[in-house]
Amino acid sequence: NMDEKLIKQSILSSSNDEKIIYKSRIKKFQKNHKFYIILLVFIAILQFISIAFFTRGFLLSRHVLDNISTQNETTTLHPRFNKTVVLVIDALRFDFVIPVDESGSNHNLNYHNNILSLYDSFANDKDASSLLLKFIADPPTTTLQRLKGLTTGSLPTFIDAGSNFDGTVIEEDNLLKQLHLANKTVKFAGDDTWMALFHPFLSNDSFPLESLNVWDLDSVDKGVMDYFHDHLQQDQEWDVMIGHMLGIDHVGHKYGPDHFTMREKQVQVDEFINWILKSIDENTLLVILGDHGMDHTGNHGGDSIDELESTLFLYSKKPNLWKLKDSSNYDISALGRDYRSVRQIDLVSSLSLLLGQPIPFNNLGWPIDEIARNDNEWS
Repeated sequence: NMDEKLIKQSILSSSNDEKIIYKSRIKKFQKNHKFYIILLVFIAILQFISIAFFTRGFLLSRHVLDNISTQNETTTLHPRFNKTVVLVIDALRFDFVIPVDESGSNHNLNYHNNILSLYDSFANDKDASSLLLKFIADPPTTTLQRLKGLTTGSLPTFIDAGSNFDGTVIEEDNLLKQLHLANKTVKFAGDDTWMALFHPFLSNDSFPLESLNVWDLDSVDKGVMDYFHDHLQQDQEWDVMIGHMLGIDHVGHKYGPDHFTMREKQVQVDEFINWILKSIDENTLLVILGDHGMDHTGNHGGDSIDELESTLFLYSKKPNLWKLKDSSNYDISALGRDYRSVRQIDLVSSLSLLLGQPIPFNNLGWPIDEIARNDNEWS
């Protein structure tokens, strides 16, 4: 109040010119004040409009159809195999599995030329059927979303990435549900994300292991290897056996790919793959795949090339099961930049046909060309 009185007294005692100047300043201030308020309101409206576009565009929601495919809705094929072994190697980036020239600038001792059993079988084993392909994931490249895509053939959205640590059972049609409906026994060991998503369809004899402790590099991989050693040959009470190893992914998160621990882990995985190749019989299909890659820091979740490019390997001891394309399609130069690739959503339809199961209803993928031995099978 004292300040206001002093201001009023100073104005009343001022000359007319000073009063005019003061009034003009007040009017100018009021005019600018209104302008700033209008500008701030306009910016706020723009922000709300931007958020609305973002949530409706980037953060897409997905409506799931509850339909379940049946045998008479898809082409009926007799299964080519009695049993199937699926080994998921988390974060198995494609350049981890192909030969890389050690004299080249791209070569890295810690993560190149340590897993060569897949390419060696593909390039040199003429008495068996091997197919090695670059496997392109769809973002988000988080494990739970990739497992959804790999089993349903559909495309999870970015907003689904929020559920990566809190998965619930997949209700929509998927490959494991189809196997369950066909009374097939599916045994599993490894990343417990599978149990969160598929536990109604997995055998009670499965062996899930805690997956979120990235500081633990060995427990999950050791559990998978022990489970396979105990069940792959001695136990005949299974139709599909699935293992999901996390060691390479955890090394990436903890140290990054350029660390000597990565080489140790890759050598361990390569020895395990070689053991499986020798252990399965002629009536068993072996599928080895990565769910995503990793970037130069060892992380994943986005859509960089290193995060999207993973690996798919199909193998059988029966010869001439795959109709390979011209060798130029399998060019390993420049870290396999021009190597033939397929989408991850193509796996579901391919495995369904090989196993004689209906293709899941929401599948968006297309069977891999090489699995058809001749044109009659495509028709």
